[in-house]
Amino acid sequence: QSSSTPYFLSANHCVSTQTAASSVTTDWFYRSAACNSSEINAGAQRLNGGATLLHAQAATDTAFMRLNATPPAGIVFAGSYFGAVAEGAGTLSIHHPQGDLQKVNESTVRQFDNCTFEGCQVSTPKDGGFLTVRLRAGTTEDGSSGSGLFLPIGGKRYVVGQLLGGAASCQNPAGYDHYGRYDLAFQAALRNWLKPAPLARRHLTRLGAVWPDDSSRRLPSVRPPRWVLVAIFVLPGRCLASTGLPDRPARADRHLTSFR
Repeated sequence: QSSSTPYFLSANHCVSTQTAASSVTTDWFYRSAACNSSEINAGAQRLNGGATLLHAQAATDTAFMRLNATPPAGIVFAGSYFGAVAEGAGTLSIHHPQGDLQKVNESTVRQFDNCTFEGCQVSTPKDGGFLTVRLRAGTTEDGSSGSGLFLPIGGKRYVVGQLLGGAASCQNPAGYDHYGRYDLAFQAALRNWLKPAPLARRHLTRLGAVWPDDSSRRLPSVRPPRWVLVAIFVLPGRCLASTGLPDRPARADRHLTSFR
C-alpha cells in the first residue's frame, strides 16, 4: 500500500542538512526518447521547491526527505524491501552518470562492508552498513550518488540501498560500488514514516520501469517479506537523489576511488 507521499531517498553525503534539502531540484522522465538515442524524452519535467529533510545518517549514508512540491502526473512509486539481502544476489541500479540521461546497470552483491570517506572494510551481514556490489553490465560515474539499488523478488524489483561511491567507471566497468543498506536505515528511523502493510495484505507494486524477465534469477533463500512503498526520484547533477561471482575480493580494505 502507498500513501502517495512524495518521499525522496538520496545519499547523506549529498544532502545532510535542511539547507541542502531546501535547494533540491528534481528532474522527471529524464531519459532518452528511444533506445540508443541521445534525444531527450519530450515528457521530461523539472520540479522546484526543495524538500523537507526527515532523516540523515552517515552510518549508512542515507538521506530521507519529503518533496515540498507535488510530483508530475504519471510517476510511479517504487517498492522497497527491508529484509535480508544475500551475498551473490543479482541487483540493478537506475542512475544518471555525470548528469546524463537515465541509465541502468546490473551487478552482484559480493559482501557487506563498513565505509567511510577514507575507504571500506569487510564486515558481516549483521554489522556491515553497506552492500558492496560488482558491476556486470553498465557502470556508474560521478553524479550517480544516491541512486537506488534494486533487488529482484518474484519478478519485480525493490529498493535495498542507495549509492555511496566506488571504483566502477567506464574505464573500470567491473569495479566495485558501495550502497548504504536501506534495511538498516528503515530499522533506525525510516519506519517512523513508512509503515509496512499488514501481513495479511502484503502488496507488491510495479516499479516505474520496464525490466527484462529474470524469473531464472529469483532468490530461493529470501523469505516472504513485509512491504512498504517509498518513492525514489532521480535528477541530473553531481549528486543524484535519485550492478555471479561467488568469491570475495582479495583485499579486506579498499579505497573509494570517488564519491559519486
